[in-house]
Amino acid sequence: MVAEWIKVRRGLRQHPKTVIVASKLEETGYFKNLLPAPAKNNKPSLQHHKAVTSEFVTRVTVSALVDIWVSLNDVIDKGCRVKNMKLDHIDTIVGLPGFGKAMEAVEWVKEDSKGLFFESFGDWNVPASQRSAPQSDAERKRKSREKKEQQSRHERHETSRLEEKSREEKRRGDLHLQHWEDFLSVWKNGKGRPYDLESPPGVWSSTTRDAIWLEQAKKGVAHLQNCKYFETPMTMTQFLMPGWIEKILGGDFDDPRRQAKGFDRPLPPRQFSEREKEAVSYTREKYDLKRKGRK
Repeated sequence: MVAEWIKVRRGLRQHPKTVIVASKLEETGYFKNLLPAPAKNNKPSLQHHKAVTSEFVTRVTVSALVDIWVSLNDVIDKGCRVKNMKLDHIDTIVGLPGFGKAMEAVEWVKEDSKGLFFESFGDWNVPASQRSAPQSDAERKRKSREKKEQQSRHERHETSRLEEKSREEKRRGDLHLQHWEDFLSVWKNGKGRPYDLESPPGVWSSTTRDAIWLEQAKKGVAHLQNCKYFETPMTMTQFLMPGWIEKILGGDFDDPRRQAKGFDRPLPPRQFSEREKEAVSYTREKYDLKRKGRK
C-alpha cells in the first residue's frame, strides 16, 4: 500500500500517523525519564519535569517532522532516496532517539542496503535538485522585455488580422452590390411589384449575385408576364428567394392557381405550356403513322 508522505499543513498535529509517532516516542527511555511518574503520597517525583505530557510529546513530534522535512529537501534525489543514510541519522537530525524507527512504523521511511527511501515524498515537495536556479535581476528584466515584445507582436498581428477581415468583408459587400443597380433597373421595367427603395432587400446578400446570375435574373424578370399563378405581381423578395428564378424560367408559375368555390363549380380549362403542346403533337403524329401502317 502506498503511504502518503508528510504534508506540512494545518491539522498535522492531529494526523493519525503523527499521533502514532508521538506514542512510539513516549515508549522510548528518553521520554520515559522526562514524563512525570506517580510517587508516594500522590506527589510527583522531584526528578521528573511536571510540564512533560503526552500533548507536549505530540508538539515536539510535529516540530521534528518539519525539521526532517526541510532537511530532506536539500539532499533527496528524484527517486525519493537519500543514499547511505540510516534511521539513526534521522535521530541525529531531529535530536530525538528512536524518531527514525517511529517514522518507519508509519511507513514514512524505509531503510534498505542503499539508504533511506521516503515513498511519495515528491507528491508534496520539490527537492532542491529539481528546482530552477534563481534568476538574476538582469535575467528577470530580459525575460520581462521579451514577454512585452511578444505580447506587442501578438497585438499587432491581431490588429492586422482584424483590419484584413474588415477589408475582406467590405470587398465581399462591394461584390454583392456591383450588380444591384443593373438588376434594379431591369426590375423597374418588368412586371414585378414596384420596389421604391434604393438599397437591396435583406435577402439580396443571401447568395452571390455575379454576372451569370444577373443574366438569369434578366430572363426571369422578362418571364414574369407569363406567371399567371399569382393574383398580384410577384415581389422582389419572392423573386430573390433561392431557386425561384429557376422555377420561373421552368414555367412552374405559368398556370393560374385553381381556387374552387364549391363542389359544383367546374374547374377552368388547363393552359398547356409550349413544351406540353409539342409533346402532345408528337404523340398524335406518331399514333397517326402507326394507324396508317396497319391499313
